[in-house]
Amino acid sequence: MLFACGTQKNELNDRHLLTENSQVENFDIFIEKFSNDIHFQLSRINFPLKECQYIGQYASPCSEITIKNWTHSKLNDSTKFELRKFKANDNHDFELNNHQRVISRIESDANNCLNYYFSLNDKKWNLTQILRCE
Repeated sequence: MLFACGTQKNELNDRHLLTENSQVENFDIFIEKFSNDIHFQLSRINFPLKECQYIGQYASPCSEITIKNWTHSKLNDSTKFELRKFKANDNHDFELNNHQRVISRIESDANNCLNYYFSLNDKKWNLTQILRCE
């Protein structure tokens, strides 16, 4: 009984994520909640999550991140990293459709970056892959 109430409450709280005139989540509002709420973040990651590394144009074998070894990521914190958001019609090197977004987190003191790939699934955003670049 309590579980059902908790689920109902979460559904009500998630309504603010929807864009007006649509049942699709607003990506910017989603990222704020994803970054600030660890429980919400864990619920919106497709585990096991693939993490691949690219050096130039060559990919190394991918590793899998499980829910047990996931570290909470604040993708809205630009104090330590440069953050860039990309969608389908932006000028970038990513091959994206209208149901995908990428957030690039670039370390300011090094040439390292992490590209977080999000996909729309059942009108909700989910983290689906991480690509590490150097």
